Amino acid sequence: MKQVQETNSTHTQGEWESEQILGATDIVSGSIRIALINHNSTPTLEEAKANAKLIAAAPDLLEALIKISISLEQLPCKQSDYNMVLNAINKATN
Repeated sequence: MKQVQETNSTHTQGEWESEQILGATDIVSGSIRIALINHNSTPTLEEAKANAKLIAAAPDLLEALIKISISLEQLPCKQSDYNMVLNAINKATN
């Protein structure tokens, strides 16, 4: 299996959070705006909020996938499952 190294990510560090503002959801890390989800750009308000939550969780999800990939190198698993993890990491980091 291909080894994954922990990466020094270049994304904005810190916890990302979603905050509701008038007509939009702001994704922030401290005082830094990561993204702004306009509620009018999605079919429903619920979809806009769900998109914002997923974006805010991205750094945590990436960190978890990197740790999982390292663990999977030591455990028997389906190659297709391992490849799925590696592809997701590559999509976020390349």
